[in-house]
Amino acid sequence: MGEDSKSARTQIIVAIIGLLGVLGTALITQWKNIFPSHSQDNAGIAVPPPPQGPTVADAERLTGNYIAALKKGDADSVVGMISIPFCEDKQRYESKDDIRTSVTRISDSKDRTFENMPAIDSLKGQTIEDFKKSAEGRYGEIPDSVLSCLSLKDRDFVVVVVVRHETGLFFLRHDGSSLSMAGIWGHKS
Repeated sequence: MGEDSKSARTQIIVAIIGLLGVLGTALITQWKNIFPSHSQDNAGIAVPPPPQGPTVADAERLTGNYIAALKKGDADSVVGMISIPFCEDKQRYESKDDIRTSVTRISDSKDRTFENMPAIDSLKGQTIEDFKKSAEGRYGEIPDSVLSCLSLKDRDFVVVVVVRHETGLFFLRHDGSSLSMAGIWGHKS
């Protein structure tokens, strides 16, 4: 009878270990359902996780910084904010050195194009997807040559900048974590 009780005890231990294994596996596979990752405030309302990647506010901020660097003629800052290819109206730039040369040439010219630029009347960003849908969106007016150069995705951004009676569209690309200027297209209203 001693051996039978040892055998029964061994079977019970093996069954308990098996049960713990099954429960542990079920717990691990259902962990996110049992313990949601979002936090809750004091009222018990779920707080959404922070947004992933760049936001419209980030696009507006980068555009403002880009314009400020242009006004100062700071070619190094301008080059640090762009991605290649970069499209400006009908001009396609294939290297950052080309951009640096262009900014330096314009800032050194007698007319001081950027330095004398008037104050911005409005600056509003949105995703390309929202821009295509919006009533104020002028996506259809942008020449195909500019659009093909930009290679924008719906999750990329456009910032509409109005200075007096001129509207500039500043296009920004993002790769999921960083944001860069992709191009500019402007026209008179």
